Amino acid sequence: MSSKISLAIDEDLLDALGQAVPGQKSPLSLLNVKGTGKVAAEKMARLQSAGIIDAVGNVKQDYRQVLDALAKARNVSTLKYTAGSRLFEFIVSFPESKSSPSISVFHDGNQLIIEAPASVEKAFTLIDQNVGHSKLASSSFSGILSTEEAMAVFALMDLERAANLRAIAGGTALKSGAFELSAIIGKVINRKDSFQSLEFVLQSRLDLAAPPTSAQIESGLKSLVDKKLVVQEGSKYHLSKELSHFAGRLPIIDNYVTIESGRLDPNDKLIFASFTALQAGVNDILYLENRDQEVVVRSVSGMQLVGLIAKFLNEPDAIKLPNAANKTSQPTQATSANPKKYCKECGTALEPSSKFCPNCGNKISP
Repeated sequence: MSSKISLAIDEDLLDALGQAVPGQKSPLSLLNVKGTGKVAAEKMARLQSAGIIDAVGNVKQDYRQVLDALAKARNVSTLKYTAGSRLFEFIVSFPESKSSPSISVFHDGNQLIIEAPASVEKAFTLIDQNVGHSKLASSSFSGILSTEEAMAVFALMDLERAANLRAIAGGTALKSGAFELSAIIGKVINRKDSFQSLEFVLQSRLDLAAPPTSAQIESGLKSLVDKKLVVQEGSKYHLSKELSHFAGRLPIIDNYVTIESGRLDPNDKLIFASFTALQAGVNDILYLENRDQEVVVRSVSGMQLVGLIAKFLNEPDAIKLPNAANKTSQPTQATSANPKKYCKECGTALEPSSKFCPNCGNKISP
C-alpha cells in the first residue's frame, strides 16, 4: 500500500460493505457481518454511488487491499470519549502482517471515515483539545480493590460528591460526610444510569453476572475499613482523608474516555483489555481498570492518560499474549541525511511531520 487510502461511508452501510468484501472475516473485524441474510439492494446501490463497489457488487481495485486487511484484523483497539455533549469513537485495526499498515476508522456522527495508514494523530488532536497534557495529578491515590470494595467506595464517593454539590449550592462549607450503611447500599443497588454516577460507570465496566447484594456491600465496607480507606464511626462510614479530597475534586465529570482492545492469539482465542478514565478538571482524572475479580483505581495525569491511549492505538502488541517474551523497543538511529527528531519524554524516534509522539502521546513542539 504505497499511498494514503481514504474512504467514507454512512454508518448503516457497514453490513453491506462487509458482504461486498469476500472471504472469511476475523471475529474482531468491523466487517464481520452478523446474520446470513443479504442486505437490501438499496444499500448496495448507495455503496456503488459512493464509488466503493462496481456495477456487479465487487469492491473496486483502489480499496481492495485496505478492506481485505480490515476484514482479517488480528487486533483492534477502540477509543471512545466524550467532548461536551458529543461522543467520538476512533478505532485502529491492526492487520495480520506487521509489514502492512494499520487502518483507522473514525466514527464521526453517522459517518465512518476509513484510512490507511491509520490517522492516529487525528485522535490525539481531539484528545489534546479535551484532556490536555498536564503532568500533574490532583492526588497520588492508587489502589487495587475487590469488586465488593470498589462498589462500596464508589457509592461513598458518589454520596460525598452529592453532599459537596448541595453545600456549594447552599453556600456552606465543604466537609467530609458520614453515611449510614442503608444509604451506601441503596446507592449501589439503585444507582442512577448516568455517566455522572461513578457507581454506574463502575458497574457498567464490571459486567456483573448478578445484581450486587447488601451482604456484598457490607463485606466490602468492612474490608475497606481494615485497609484504612474508609473510617467507621458508630453506625456511619466516611472516606479516608485522601479519598475524601479526591472525591471533592470530582464534582462534575467533563470527559469520559474508554479504551477497549482485543487481540486473537495463534489459536484464535480472544484476549481482551480495557480501561476507563473520568476527568473533572485539568489535573483531576480517575482511572479504572477491571482485572478479573479486581479493580484498579488510581489518580492519573493527562500526560499519563494520553500515553496509555497512544500505546493501545499504536502498538499491536500492547496486549501481551500468554508466555510471550517481553521485548523492549529502543529508538532506532537515523541513517538519512535528515536525522529524525526524538521525543523528549520517552526517546522514541519521530517523523519530521509528527505532532504527537506515537509511543507516549507527548505533544511535539514545532
